[in-house]
Amino acid sequence: MKPRARPHRPRAAPRAAETRLFLSYRRNDSIEQTHRLDEALGREFPGLPVFIDRREIPGGADFERTIVAKLRTSRVVLVLIGPAWAGPLPDGRRRIDDAHDTVRRECELALAGLERGHHIVPVLVAGATMPAADELPTSLRALGKLNALPLRSGNDQPADLRRILARVRAIVDDPLQPPARPFVPRAFDGEDAWLGALQASFSAAHQTLQALLAACSSQVDALRHQAESLLVSLPLGRGAHPAWALLRHDASSGLSHLDRAIDTELGARGAVGNLTGRGELRRAEGAARLELEMALRLGDAFNATARALQPVATVGWVYYTSRQRFIHIHPWTHSRVVAWSPRLLKMDFFALGLPRANPGRQVFWTAPYEDHYGKGMMVTVAAPVYRGRAFLGTVAIDLGIGLLNDFVAAHRLARGPVFVADAGGALIAAPGLLGPSAQAGRRLADALPPALAARADDRLFRRAGTWLVGRHVVLVAPIAGTGWALVHVCERPEPG
Repeated sequence: MKPRARPHRPRAAPRAAETRLFLSYRRNDSIEQTHRLDEALGREFPGLPVFIDRREIPGGADFERTIVAKLRTSRVVLVLIGPAWAGPLPDGRRRIDDAHDTVRRECELALAGLERGHHIVPVLVAGATMPAADELPTSLRALGKLNALPLRSGNDQPADLRRILARVRAIVDDPLQPPARPFVPRAFDGEDAWLGALQASFSAAHQTLQALLAACSSQVDALRHQAESLLVSLPLGRGAHPAWALLRHDASSGLSHLDRAIDTELGARGAVGNLTGRGELRRAEGAARLELEMALRLGDAFNATARALQPVATVGWVYYTSRQRFIHIHPWTHSRVVAWSPRLLKMDFFALGLPRANPGRQVFWTAPYEDHYGKGMMVTVAAPVYRGRAFLGTVAIDLGIGLLNDFVAAHRLARGPVFVADAGGALIAAPGLLGPSAQAGRRLADALPPALAARADDRLFRRAGTWLVGRHVVLVAPIAGTGWALVHVCERPEPG
């Protein structure tokens, strides 16, 4: 008979109410579009609180204090930016330059929330463009670096609303797993006092890992939004990317490539990788040409992403894979080594982004796998790219498995190791079990004590909490946005 798992049930701490969505806007700039977006959010997320000042602040309430309190608890802030968002005044000054301007204060508080894992989604209305960083007060310059989504009028509005709603859903609701609850240390009395210290150490490890993976997820999410923004802005008249002239077609292989790019200034500064694909890509027209131009223009962003993650992870590749049979991959590598192949569309970094597998257009992580091009064991964080309702491909970052193995090795607890597993029982990281050249396919049971190995497929290891199973203590904390969990198993000390 299997030992029965008993959850510890400490006194529950009261939970503060949380405003999940916040609409920031200037009334004489975008009031109509704000109300349309508010209505769309209400239909899409019934029961999810949406804060809009004219509705939510009662008469006599302290306006500034209410705004500050709501922003501190808002997970997503949508900043609507129209032509008059800066608040131009008749004398040439701008309201946004006033430190006491309400819209400015809202944006400053929203930017401060980024450090707590909150999100800002700029929304451009009425044909407005994103202000450049040097057009903004110093405290708002980070806002000018964020990718914006358009909200146009007329026939374009339904598609734009769907993209905005999909972005919000990707943040607040992951349909591929239950919402991850934060792991909160709990106090224990009497003989279980040791467990409080263990939980505190486990919680610290969990929060560190979650922040590390969130940083990687944010990088690929930024790539996705840059790609989708380019698909909107490129039709407005930008010329061909300089690398377009370097594309060549190899009649013997049937592939186009950028093998000569490395000998140019673009290749020298890492502004372009190698784009390879089936057929004569330079003859592409219409939507196909637009997508190729978008992929080429991601080259600088690929290079910047690799540099940004270099201090915390070994980045194998950064790339865009298209369902139209091409791939743009950084760093540049000759097509004899890395080139487009039909099997790429069967790999998880692409297949898990398809609409049927990922209807919410989520950022996703793959299980560990052996890199086909000799860089060892990898995990990939990726995101689907859409143009309107049409799925085009995925942007992805391949990270060496050492990122996770180094973490679990460095965060061994006093009573034993921690490890990472997914909801299907696959082992993602564990000390000594998954190395740079190890084989994929390790299971959770491989990391568990023999007494618990038979229970590796139980729901127990998918539920957040602290559990007693016979003489063993099991701690489980889901890692938001990954489908993984941090797990620790140890024996409970003998009394006395």
